[in-house]
Amino acid sequence: MPIRFSRIFAVCMFLLSIMSVHALAQVDTPKVEVGVHFAFNRLRIFDPATNDIGVGGRLTFNINDAIAVEGEYNYFPREAFGGLSSSQSQGFIGVKTGLRSETAGIFFKMRPGFAKFSGTTTPPLCTPALPQPIVCKIAGGPTQFAFDIGGVFELYPIRRTVVRFDVGDTMIRFGSILEAPDGYTAHNLQFNIGIGFRF
Repeated sequence: MPIRFSRIFAVCMFLLSIMSVHALAQVDTPKVEVGVHFAFNRLRIFDPATNDIGVGGRLTFNINDAIAVEGEYNYFPREAFGGLSSSQSQGFIGVKTGLRSETAGIFFKMRPGFAKFSGTTTPPLCTPALPQPIVCKIAGGPTQFAFDIGGVFELYPIRRTVVRFDVGDTMIRFGSILEAPDGYTAHNLQFNIGIGFRF
């Protein structure tokens, strides 16, 4: 279901952008945006899924009214369970395309990047002689490939500010770390809510 939803959403947003972008009058969009946000991430790699709250920052360069290149970094401090203290960091860079007016904008985003889980453990949670939970295998493990796909809604209360809402599927590709022959891709719901300044 998450894969199907992501594909349908992506196709709809892309077609909407292509068909409608020339229908709007040109907007005098500032070229550079710098923003900060709160982030909510539902990690489905764990059983049961865990909800993380973090913070992040974003830098956007608007090529024109319809297309932008942007980078984002997020950090999620968290206490997983038992004797494990863990955190997640994410980084993405990619494109945003869609429609905007003087007061609002709606966009589709596609951004490859990475996810890194860091942590420290205390026995006996991750003792090698015992069956280890997934969290023991990913905390402190290699950096994983990630891909952020979704939608963005923006409000421009005044010319130099933006209030931004992101929703999407943050896909994290786990390979041999989970001992799956073909690897495993976790689909994780993520929301960002933040504010930015435009120059």
